[in-house]
Amino acid sequence: MPATGQASAIQELLNTLHQRLACCRDGAVADYIPELAKADPDDFGIVVAMADGRIYTAGDTDKPFTIQSISKPFMYGLALRLLSPSYMERKVGVEPSGDAFNAISLDPHTGIPRNPMINAGAIATAAQVWRHDPGRAEALTLEFFSSLAGRPLAVNDSIYESERASGHRNRAISHLLRERRLVELRVRERDRTGVHRFRGDAGHHRHHRAGINATGEERPQRHFGDHPQPDRLP
Repeated sequence: MPATGQASAIQELLNTLHQRLACCRDGAVADYIPELAKADPDDFGIVVAMADGRIYTAGDTDKPFTIQSISKPFMYGLALRLLSPSYMERKVGVEPSGDAFNAISLDPHTGIPRNPMINAGAIATAAQVWRHDPGRAEALTLEFFSSLAGRPLAVNDSIYESERASGHRNRAISHLLRERRLVELRVRERDRTGVHRFRGDAGHHRHHRAGINATGEERPQRHFGDHPQPDRLP
């Protein structure tokens, strides 16, 4: 199929899926962080980012949202860049856990979090980035995430403050990590180490761009759907 025909077929499929699923009212918005409960349940967008730079969109794809745990693989990538794989493997494993994402547990054999995708591993990862350069850790994180997204990202302070006030479970995990000497920093109520990593705002198509850029390959971008973009993001 010619490239233009393929593009039309993909876009038509996304439009059909969006129309079919937009009326779905199953489930509920997340409320484990009180501020997240304010999200509009009618917001719904689909983005497909191709490896060659083409991006297809349907629905509400330009509205910023907090990336939450989607940030975990990127944070781990930053830790690998700043430190080293051999250093990080002493702090966080890379095996599946079978546990809930917020389980207060460590691998019984290694004594470390099983992987960086669960909260224990993500907190340990963020703590190592913070320990590497306490004065610039937050700036380094935002610079790295922004470079992947193709535009400056910011921290959503209202959601950060909401989780800081309610994130007792993450603080419990942090204390466990501290006791096992996997986190060298003191756990304090106002520490931004454990929860700050989840708060960056991004739009759907910008976040898919981050996934492509994380592979280390830059390609020209062609955008299809309702939100045309320049061939290359700034």
